Amino acid sequence: HLVSEQARMEAMVNRDPLTRIYNRRFCELVLRDLLTRQIPAGVIMFDMDHFKAINDTYGHPVGDRVLQQVAQRCQELLRKNECLARWGGEEFLVVVPDVDATALHALAERLRKSITELSIEPVSLVSASVGITRVLDGDTTDTIFQRVDKALYRAKKLGGNMVSS
Repeated sequence: HLVSEQARMEAMVNRDPLTRIYNRRFCELVLRDLLTRQIPAGVIMFDMDHFKAINDTYGHPVGDRVLQQVAQRCQELLRKNECLARWGGEEFLVVVPDVDATALHALAERLRKSITELSIEPVSLVSASVGITRVLDGDTTDTIFQRVDKALYRAKKLGGNMVSS
């Protein structure tokens, strides 16, 4: 009984209640650990395109379903050691250990493409803008998040549904 209660409490602390993937707090801890251990890594941040319009047009229950299905699809594409988190609202973050620039871009592109392939009635198209960055020597979580956020903003500014670094 204690073990199941501990697992339930851990899930409450580390998981997003809507999508059941990790939450922002947990993913930040994972990234800090990689920085401390100096493990090469990359970060992917993506934001659902036109999400406000989905909520406004179809209602929040449909918007919630979009977030849940996007989270589930992305989780299926990731390895066990890659951390997918709901960053906030319609924004997600992936921390990818032991990855070079080419593999990081390829993973981000697979995630982006798989999102566009989702069929979530009554929404006609679901897409995401994606920013990526590698962890550099001397980085802090703040510098990484600033860089990946700028890359994400660049993808949005260029029309969305694309990967930018």
